[in-house]
Amino acid sequence: MGLLDEKLSEKQKIEYIKNETMHYDHIICSSDIERYYSASYSGLNVNAIEVTGLPRNDRLFREKQYPKIETDVFSILYAPTFRDFYVEGGSVFFPFTHDEGSLANWCRESGIRFVLRPHQSDRGSVGHVRYLTKRYPDVFEDGGVAQKHDVMDLILSCDAIVTDYSSIYVDGLILDRPVVFVDYDRELYTEKRGLGYDYGLITPGPKVRTLDRFKKACEDMKTGSPVWAERRECVRGMFFKYKDANACYRVNKLISEMVLAPAARATKARV
Repeated sequence: MGLLDEKLSEKQKIEYIKNETMHYDHIICSSDIERYYSASYSGLNVNAIEVTGLPRNDRLFREKQYPKIETDVFSILYAPTFRDFYVEGGSVFFPFTHDEGSLANWCRESGIRFVLRPHQSDRGSVGHVRYLTKRYPDVFEDGGVAQKHDVMDLILSCDAIVTDYSSIYVDGLILDRPVVFVDYDRELYTEKRGLGYDYGLITPGPKVRTLDRFKKACEDMKTGSPVWAERRECVRGMFFKYKDANACYRVNKLISEMVLAPAARATKARV
């Protein structure tokens, strides 16, 4: 993000600060680790980064106490991140196979359904999702922005997550959703865009680059991927200082202390 994006030149970084972050007084985040990352990508002083938790996650923390209703179909949210460089084949979904009919058959046999969420700017992947959901509607569902605006809805409704370098799985850790990482182009992605954290440290799930390993990892998720449970707990602790549904309250309190209280004192002084 921001100043940490490998593709930005020094001139572009200056423009980024000039056009955007120089106008920020504060940034909110969810953990002390995120606090320093936010300072690094924005150029703000670390003391301007407030650890409040993210209001969008209040809903997940509230729902955490309610177990997900079990069904015969295991629903996996597949949400890759955006690439602003050439992708072989034009799509980042299922990059290890061109035999999608066999993949669909495996989904039926395994009781797995994929909810596919392409980045709205990735035309190749958006088109691929439309094709898959039209041809195999029983195992592939379009979870794009046009159909599902709020990704929190998808995290709540799905049983597990597949991604590559997107932070969407971090939100899923609130509900202990098991995760699989398709990192087939990690070296190229790191060179072109960069990664904010040590990839192996913060990714609590198997890294797969072949169809066989992908299938095995997805089948393991049906039992909760227990071998990764401790790592999920560790990463959850790294990214969530507060494990409650009170982020909105803390942000509101922060605004009151920073803006409303000084304004009230100023009004009283004028009177």
